Amino acid sequence: MDVNHLGADFMISAGYKWLLGPSAPGFSGQNPKTHLQNAAGPFYWMAAEGAENFAALAFADPKPVEAARRWDAAETANYYNLAAMDAGIDLVLRIALNRRRP
Repeated sequence: MDVNHLGADFMISAGYKWLLGPSAPGFSGQNPKTHLQNAAGPFYWMAAEGAENFAALAFADPKPVEAARRWDAAETANYYNLAAMDAGIDLVLRIALNRRRP
């Protein structure tokens, strides 16, 4: 699928169900031209500006960072969940490619 050809501003997918991964990981993509125009909803402290310096965080009026990290969820996927999702996607792709062969 060519996301640029679709002209989509957002593309989001969970890693489970048809990608055969665990329920925690997923992925999203955003058009770099439009992602900062969208207001971030509630976000957790790691997605706030200055999160790399916890002692200096602005707790009174935090602002989301101007990067893809602003859309992260508080419970990010760990390596094992991502490895399982990768294996599931690999299996789905191998099955799909084998079905196309005559």
